[in-house]
Amino acid sequence: MKSKRPTQADVARRAGVSRGTVSLVLNQTEYRVPISTETRERVVAAAQELGYMPNPVAQMLVRGTTRILGFYSFEETFPYSSEDFYYPYLMGIEREATNQDYNVLLFTRKLAELTQNGYSDGMSSFRLADGSILVGNYPNPIILEALLKEGLPLVLIGRSTFPTNVIDTIVNDHRPCSYAATRHLIDLGHRQLGFIVDDLNLAYHKERLFGVRKAIDEAAGAKLTILSREELSSLENFRQALRRNEISALLCADRKLFTPMIEVLQKLALRIPQDLSLVFLVINTWNMPFTTPTYVKLNRGIKGKVAVERLVQRIAGTLDGHEQIQVPCEFVIGNTTAAFTR
Repeated sequence: MKSKRPTQADVARRAGVSRGTVSLVLNQTEYRVPISTETRERVVAAAQELGYMPNPVAQMLVRGTTRILGFYSFEETFPYSSEDFYYPYLMGIEREATNQDYNVLLFTRKLAELTQNGYSDGMSSFRLADGSILVGNYPNPIILEALLKEGLPLVLIGRSTFPTNVIDTIVNDHRPCSYAATRHLIDLGHRQLGFIVDDLNLAYHKERLFGVRKAIDEAAGAKLTILSREELSSLENFRQALRRNEISALLCADRKLFTPMIEVLQKLALRIPQDLSLVFLVINTWNMPFTTPTYVKLNRGIKGKVAVERLVQRIAGTLDGHEQIQVPCEFVIGNTTAAFTR
């Protein structure tokens, strides 16, 4: 038979005091009637002798805080691999949470469909944390609205369709590095550039294109051709698009097109960078065929850190309004770009 865990009542009997006194001593609660040092020492000694461990949930209720920050991903599968896109976020969150004396709780259960009253099965789990960090670009607006109605402190890493004065969002500032990447190609002598993207309606793609076009407009004779998924639909389509526009350098702005673009380039036997310079404005490091690509590094760890800082301020009630905080990216020059020699 498994032995029964000692309770506060057991400690009270051992110490010869009331259960209420035990609760006040072990929870370090001040009371209108002072408790003598001798009584406190007797209660602590009795708890140690019995091996009593306070109930953490009860202690949290007494303190009014859990010292826990929640983390929830809107993606289909919660990331586990160290090379996953979201892993750096987790590292940044965990390190800053430790600095702020918080634990991190991962919410891995997906939210079920909302009921008629706007409540989702599993949503109450968020109350285990003092506040939560949500991750995902353009999350389900119905779910996000339901979470906001719960009144809990929230910070979103990513973008949403909600106004920026409704929820704090932490996003990448894509424009400066997209500009720097394009200037890099122009400085190498490239004038016919391609920009490949799947959906230009997304804000972060618009920001990348803004930075690219700014650099193009500043360079005499430079031209930009926007390529879409349609050009990748066949080898001949892509070959003709490159030849027709005399493209010598390609900027890949869309993670969704990363794999099909690489496959097409390999099937066309195009040498990188001898035949075509290649810049990744966003990158998937876990299936990158190039050892040292030229790319824009998204500082996801910094975004996680900033999200924790913002959430802790939100929990403390020291913030007046909500805002979108932009985190700068970093442009890294590798060996997938070279001087134009044709």
